[in-house]
Amino acid sequence: MPATLQQRPDAQTIQRFEEIYLASFPRLSLFVHRFMRNKEAARDILQDTYTTLWEQLPSIKDDNKVYPLLRTYATNLMINLIRKKAREKKREEMFYASQEVLTTTEASFDLKEAMEQYKQALDQLPLKQKQVLQLSLEEGMTHVEIAGKLNISSRTSKYLLMQARTFLRTQLQADKLAIAILLVLSGK
Repeated sequence: MPATLQQRPDAQTIQRFEEIYLASFPRLSLFVHRFMRNKEAARDILQDTYTTLWEQLPSIKDDNKVYPLLRTYATNLMINLIRKKAREKKREEMFYASQEVLTTTEASFDLKEAMEQYKQALDQLPLKQKQVLQLSLEEGMTHVEIAGKLNISSRTSKYLLMQARTFLRTQLQADKLAIAILLVLSGK
C-alpha cells in the first residue's frame, strides 16, 4: 500500500525518505538556488519536490538513482513557476492596455450596461462552466490548476471553458463582450 500524506507511514518508509533527503538536499538546494534568485520561491520548489518524492516513494526502486529524478521534479516545478509568472506578466500588460482602451472608448460605450449584460449571461451558464470561466479569467488559473480545484480532468476544463466562451459570444455583442472581459480582468 503506497504511503500518502494522509496515512501514517511505517518507520522504514520514514527512514528511507530521511536518508534520501539528507543525501540529496545540499546538491538539490544548490541547483535550485542557482536558477531561482528568490529564496522563498526556491524553498517552495524544494518543498514541492520532496513532497512529490514522498508521494512517489513507493514506486521508486533504486534509491541510488533518485537524485536525477529529484532534479527532474525540481526542473519541472521551476519551469511551471516561470510560465505562471509569464502568464501573470502578460495578464498585467493586458490590464494596462485595457485601461488605455477603456479610457479612449469609455465615451462611446456604456460600460455599466456591458458589465450587466455580461453578468446576466454568466448567470445563465451551467455551474461548472461558470466556475471554470471565472477561475480562468479572474484567477488566471491554468487548466491543470482548475482541474485540480474542481476535481475534473484538464480536458474537461478546456471543454467547459470553450463552451462558456461560445455561449458568451452568442449572448453578447462582440464589443460589449470585450469590454466586460476587460473589466473582469481589471477587477472592476
